[in-house]
This record gives sequence, C-alpha cells and structure tokens, in this order.
Amino acid sequence: MLYRFGRLLIPPVASGLLLALSFPSFDFESLAWIGLVPLLLALRGSSWKTAFGQGWLAGLMFFSVTLYWVINAMHEYGKMPFAVSFLVMLLLAGYCALFVGLFTAILATIPDRRGLLRTWTAPALWVALEWARTYLFSGFPWALLGYSQYHNLTVIQIADVTGVYGVSYMLVLANVVAARVASAVIARIADTERSVPLPWIAAPLAMALLAGVVGYGQWRLSPQRDSAGDHTVRIGLVQPNVDQAQKWDAAYRRGTTRPPHRRESGREPTAGPRPAARASRNANFVMRCCERPSVMLARSGRPSGENSSSDSSSDSSMPSNWNEPQMKRTAGGTSVSPSACGVM
Repeated sequence: MLYRFGRLLIPPVASGLLLALSFPSFDFESLAWIGLVPLLLALRGSSWKTAFGQGWLAGLMFFSVTLYWVINAMHEYGKMPFAVSFLVMLLLAGYCALFVGLFTAILATIPDRRGLLRTWTAPALWVALEWARTYLFSGFPWALLGYSQYHNLTVIQIADVTGVYGVSYMLVLANVVAARVASAVIARIADTERSVPLPWIAAPLAMALLAGVVGYGQWRLSPQRDSAGDHTVRIGLVQPNVDQAQKWDAAYRRGTTRPPHRRESGREPTAGPRPAARASRNANFVMRCCERPSVMLARSGRPSGENSSSDSSSDSSMPSNWNEPQMKRTAGGTSVSPSACGVM
C-alpha cells in the first residue's frame, strides 16, 4: 500500500519540482531537459484517470513555485489577506495544472507498443496545450516550458521561426526519449519479463533534430554571417524605475510628473531651457491610467502639440489606443513611444 502510494505521488512531485527549478530565480535550465522523465516513467501502464491525476499533481507543484509572485501581488498591492492571496495562487496554479493533466491523460490513451508514436505525439500535444493555455479565457502564457532556456542562446534561436513553442517541442521530445531509454535500462536491470525496446530509431532522429536546432542557432549568432538581407529595426524601450507600491499613489504621481524646475524651486524659471520639454529625458516615469492626455501634458509642463520623443518632430498626434505603445519612425530609425495611459 505504501509502495503504491509513493509510486503514484513521488514521480509527479519530483517532475514538478525539477521543472520549477529550471525557471527563475533558480535558473537550473538544464533540468528542463529531464524534468518530465519521472512523470513519464510513472505513466507506464496507468489508466487515463490515474495519469490525469499524476499530471495535475505535477502541474500543481510546478505552478505553485513559478506563480509565487501572485501571493505578494495580491497581499501587498491588492490589500488582500495573506491566506486569501495564497488561496488565489493555488486556484490559479490548479487551473494551469489542468493542462498538464490533460497532457498525461491523452498520452496514456495512445496505444503504442513500440513507443515510436508517443515519442513524436507527446511534444506536439504539449505544445498544442501550451498554445491553448496562452489564448483560452483571455490566456495566461506564464511559464511556458521553452521560456526556461532563455540563457541557452543557441537553442532559442529557432524562436524566430517557431516562437517559444518550438523550444518547448524540443524540450518535451528530449524528455520522452530520455524516459524511453531509462525505462528500457530499468527493465533490463530488474530483469522483468516485459521487455522494453530501446529507442533505436527515435533517439538518433531526435539527436539529429537537436543538432540541427543548435547548428541553426550558431549560424544565427555567428558574427561572420552575411546579414545584408536582414531587415534591421531600431527601437527604444523605456523601463520605469518606480516602486510598484508607489506608482498608484496619487501624491507620488503628482510629485514625479511635475517638471524638475518646479519641484526644485516651486516657480517657473525666467530664462533658459525647460528641462521638462522632453519627457524621454526625465528619469521619473510613472504608470498613468485613465487620465486624459491634455491633463497629463499640462501637469508635465509640456506644450500639447509636442511629441514625447526627443528625436521626432513630425508626428504630434496622440495615439488613439491609450493601452498600446506607439511605433514612431524617426530620422535615426524607428522608436517606440509609450502611450498616454502606458508608461509616462
């Protein structure tokens, strides 16, 4: 009884923790290549109901670790009790874990005596469910498996063709092949009557595919590559340096959006340039929502017809969609201008 209980629970918990350790702030990204192996080994011979439960448990462990920030966000900024914030995090983690449960349940129903079909079906199924989680019910694409490899530059270069889903596909494929090899080795060591074939076909094909991905990444990163045909777009991104607990405070916003000469002296200067004439030169950026552009321009001391970009003088119109950044083409290239209700 205890053995069966441990066999049902330990592998999914181990997989969930291994995958979580491959993400920030742990950043053991190599664990993502083997993190699913314990879970995949536990699925052998399981019914779809058992497989769903094990997959859901693995997903719950994984997302409970990677969604830790929800507790702090709800408690510190939402002013919710800590217990309620923790419950919200668990509910969100449980929802995301359903997709992992669906993955294992469907995988358990696929008949595959030789193991070749599951080897290529599992990565495609995982990617399809990640895509569904990205868009279903407005979407929540948090901690997609491919994101764990953001340090592995040669592998993630395929994202310019496949997106993050191509990286996830390679990770799951490596896990499935590793699980098949481990299952065959364990069967031989245990000398069981039920033989498990080694993936003589799938393993070389997977290694060849991975070699192609790495080769493509090295080619993309090579400084000697002829990039004459590449299209280069220069963009500028503004990262606000504002404490999350302060940016919604009205008094703090009024103080930081006043021009520097007003904050220092409390009066208008008689001569000289106006430091607040270029919002992009002011380091005090505050998230401004639900305010009219004219009100914001008046508070910043900027004329209403002047652009927020210090390099552009041809486009003085404000964006019609205040939640979207503006792309402005200037003499020096293309720049991204924050929207009126975005980062100012």
